[in-house]
Amino acid sequence: MRAKGLTAGALATCALLGLTYTLAQIEVVSFFPLDVAQAGIRLTPGAIASQGIEALGSGAKMLAEASALLLVLLIGAAAGGVALRFRCVRHPQRELRHPARYSPARAHRPECRALP
Repeated sequence: MRAKGLTAGALATCALLGLTYTLAQIEVVSFFPLDVAQAGIRLTPGAIASQGIEALGSGAKMLAEASALLLVLLIGAAAGGVALRFRCVRHPQRELRHPARYSPARAHRPECRALP
């Protein structure tokens, strides 16, 4: 059950990353995982950053960017797992069976209940 939430979160994050990358290529938005990588590089103390750059050479920036992409993907997967855990998802079939319970006024609020 949890694997479904993690998988759904990871797939949704991949779709978001693909869309963001495409929009970054036409210079509409910035590709935020690279911004996360740059922030991580800036926040790293100078001695550690310079030692890492000396050890890895030109691969240091690529490693930082790949790590940022992986971090964003893991955060998206975790968000999917949390959403499924608390059932913060909409159920279209349940809405069709009980239309009075799901009025348009409640359409913007998915039900969130913890699973046992």
